[in-house]
Amino acid sequence: MKILLIEDENPAAKRLISLIKEIEPRAEILDVLDSVESAVKWFKLHQEPDLVFMDIHLADGNSFLIFEQTEVKCPVIFATAYDEYAIRAFKVNSIDYLLKPIEKSDLLNAFEKFKNLSKADFSLDVKSLLASLKNDKKEFKQRFLVRVSDRLVPVHVNEVCYFFAEDKMVFIQTETHKYAIDFTLDQLEELIDPKLFFRLNRKFLGQLKSVSKIFNHLNGKLKIILKPDYPEEIYVSRERAGDFKDWLER
Repeated sequence: MKILLIEDENPAAKRLISLIKEIEPRAEILDVLDSVESAVKWFKLHQEPDLVFMDIHLADGNSFLIFEQTEVKCPVIFATAYDEYAIRAFKVNSIDYLLKPIEKSDLLNAFEKFKNLSKADFSLDVKSLLASLKNDKKEFKQRFLVRVSDRLVPVHVNEVCYFFAEDKMVFIQTETHKYAIDFTLDQLEELIDPKLFFRLNRKFLGQLKSVSKIFNHLNGKLKIILKPDYPEEIYVSRERAGDFKDWLER
């Protein structure tokens, strides 16, 4: 089995290679590419691999640009940290995906799906994939109704600086107030626009405009300062740091 990896984060690529070798010891890793440009050149110069693992967010843009610039006929397994819209599109087109950080059990299932597909006449319908992606216009939540004493007050999503979990409850933090809400952070990720909010860690879902400062920390982690300030230190893990940087640059 000849496999091509398209992944711009070295730690993520090394982990994936290690997992692949555990599951498929005879697999051959042809190359590890980190950008749209290098992937397009590779496909034009080489015979197609049996399988491609492809990160969605690469060093120079979205990996869908690869399909627009060159022909890819082999099966592709995508990796994504939070793009629910993309996951839906891949499901429609019978393409598998892995959520980062990739777990061994998920990779096992992906290989099983690949082996089943390879027995049939697999065809990657790129046009349908791109059309599904572009036509997916999910409506995101715009307001939250919060309780203030004996009143109910609407809080527009633009007023939210960040959501955070504390003492088994979830709160909205605006510039001046915090309000308890009846949602989990996992539920909120499904309800709000991922272009505006990023899941920093298990406790925080941050708004783009509220990211005040970013510091490199130990082991590839990032330390984040939000505004208004939160009394405890906030970190983005090494595994999520690349996706966080991509999100900031959109």
